[in-house]
Order: sequence, then C-alpha cells, then structure tokens
Amino acid sequence: MDGILYLGLGIVGLFVLFVGWMVMSYGKLWFQAFMSKADIKLLSLVGMGFRQVNPRVIVSAKIRAGQAGLDNNVHDGISTERLEA
Repeated sequence: MDGILYLGLGIVGLFVLFVGWMVMSYGKLWFQAFMSKADIKLLSLVGMGFRQVNPRVIVSAKIRAGQAGLDNNVHDGISTERLEA
C-alpha cells in the first residue's frame, strides 16, 4: 500500500515540476499575450517550443495584428495555427 502512495506522490510531483517549468519558461510571454488580448494559450506556447517555432515571433505578430484592427477570429481571421504554418 505504501508503494502505491509513493507512486502517486511521484506522479503528482512530476506534474507539479512540469507545470512549474511551463510557467517559468513561457509565463512572461503568455502574460504579455493575455494582457494584449492576443488569445494565445499557454499550452500553445509550449507546443511551439516542441515544434521549434519561435513563440516570441508568433506572439508579437498576434499583438500587432490586434493593434492594427485585424480579426483574431479562430475560424476566419488570423489564428495562431495559421501564423505557425
């Protein structure tokens, strides 16, 4: 029974470390996008890092598009996925 408890605590610990790493790596960039209403999710930023796409360029482009009055709609406007492509 103790083995299962330690296994569960280990899994929770790894999850907490992963979330902490995400926030430390991409938190500032996500907060900038959030405050600028660029509509970029934290997990999208992490995915960009794994796909070797520069997330700073994408966030900057989304912010500038919003400031220029362009549509940030996911279906018709400038979406994060379209900018990555």
